[in-house]
Amino acid sequence: MQFKNKIIQLIQIITSKLFKSDNFIISIGILSISPFLVLSFFANPTADDFGYNCKSRDLGFWDAQLFWYHEWSGRYFATAILSIKPLVSDSFLLYKLVPILLLILLVLALYYLSSLLLVNLKKRDFTVFTFFILVMYLMQMPSVSEGLYWLSGSVTYFFSSILTLFFLSFLIKLLEINQRKYLILSIITVFLIIGLNEASMLLINYLIGVVFVFKLIQQKKINFSILFLLIFAAVFTILVIKSPGNAIRASVFPNKNLFSYAVYKSILAGISYVGIWLPFIIVLTFIFFDYFGEKTEIKISKIFNVNPIIVFLFVFNIPVIGFFTGYWGTGLNPPSRTINVIYFYFLIGLIYFILGVFFKLKESKKNFITYSRGVKYLLFIIIFIQFCQENNIRTAYSDLFSGKAYNYNKELKSRYKMIQNSSIDTLIVPVLICKPRTIYFGDITNDSQDWRNQVYNSYNKSKTIILKD
Repeated sequence: MQFKNKIIQLIQIITSKLFKSDNFIISIGILSISPFLVLSFFANPTADDFGYNCKSRDLGFWDAQLFWYHEWSGRYFATAILSIKPLVSDSFLLYKLVPILLLILLVLALYYLSSLLLVNLKKRDFTVFTFFILVMYLMQMPSVSEGLYWLSGSVTYFFSSILTLFFLSFLIKLLEINQRKYLILSIITVFLIIGLNEASMLLINYLIGVVFVFKLIQQKKINFSILFLLIFAAVFTILVIKSPGNAIRASVFPNKNLFSYAVYKSILAGISYVGIWLPFIIVLTFIFFDYFGEKTEIKISKIFNVNPIIVFLFVFNIPVIGFFTGYWGTGLNPPSRTINVIYFYFLIGLIYFILGVFFKLKESKKNFITYSRGVKYLLFIIIFIQFCQENNIRTAYSDLFSGKAYNYNKELKSRYKMIQNSSIDTLIVPVLICKPRTIYFGDITNDSQDWRNQVYNSYNKSKTIILKD
């Protein structure tokens, strides 16, 4: 009987600790990121990854940059990184390490930003806030394969989101203490972000422009640091837009540059995706504030001295502006890797809005959230149900434990061995059986003239390689 009581007490202690909101968020944060770190070792290059590598090999690094700028894209920083030959070579070890590095950088960037937003709190509080945002992003990221495991997508889009976090941190320091080093760091990060993709380019200009106008109205004078930042952002943007390669790439889209159509479709897409993203964000936010609302020692940063209505309008315009780049440039719905960026900017903006509302209520001595233990447990159950449904994290675990990711990597190893040992000019390779959704983005085809086959053939020393019908 005593043993049974001790077991019951132990279960109660474990349950009470686990269902503390901070422990819960850290636990699901670790559970969320873990499979993505492991799956990185099964990632393999495809499509554009080979194209950038071959062009750098054939022309040399600097001539390859001129080629891409004049023939394909103004994304000067993305093409520079993707032209680093060791990233796609030999065993693809560096290729497989890139997602791990990006995830670590994401965590560090979130942690650094949280230390600036949550003034006077402790490291554990920053950790909780970091995992709070990380879970929401990984859970609802529109495409993990395009955004994290396909090098051309992760460098161009995922990396831009990480740099945006560092930029926001430098911008906060610039607004608070206005030191030259933070202006220089802000300019450098803006230069890098704008050189990665058009969605981030437009959104970062939108952010800087809003900050400049707000400071002008609030202080009734020009903030020259933000003005310089805005000017530099405009110069970098022109550098991208005026790229001859952009015009060549855009020429294949007949419905591009239709303003009214782009605005209309962007509004519809923005409303649709916000409706998809908000429910999970709201539920997890309630759990976060069950913990965060008890923090009496927190100091309110000056960065939140903004009318919440202005912030609300700014944040809910982010999806519309983000989608506009796709509809304006191509007339088509933006690819999932672009929507990854839109969701990230919207998520960070929404968190800023929610924190701003919390601090406003805190100043007026009003409780932000109060609810019973039963309601808190209900929120935990809702999150648990969400994790059990179809989502990125469940799919990642499924790809890992089902052996799909392992067998996908094994099949490709066998293919490369076949290619290496073959002496014939035209080689027909088996179709991949395992295609794990988390890390698989695409493959070659049975058409030797397909551009994916051509860059694949070039990488493999001009052998003609096609799939079996």
